[in-house]
Amino acid sequence: MWAELAGDVGGILLFMLWLALPPLYAIVLGRTYLQRCRLLYQQLRDHGCECDCCCAPEQGPHALRG
Repeated sequence: MWAELAGDVGGILLFMLWLALPPLYAIVLGRTYLQRCRLLYQQLRDHGCECDCCCAPEQGPHALRG
């Protein structure tokens, strides 16, 4: 009886882990991406971005024109 219950609990825990991994993976990737973007923006700002694309998106050669 206990062996069957332990097997069910193990299966339920594995299923819960299977459900939780994709959102946790996305959160970790999202935080890493945001951290890299912030670092790149700070480097561009500190270096003196030549094209002004990071400070004034409506000006410069990289601006999107609609």
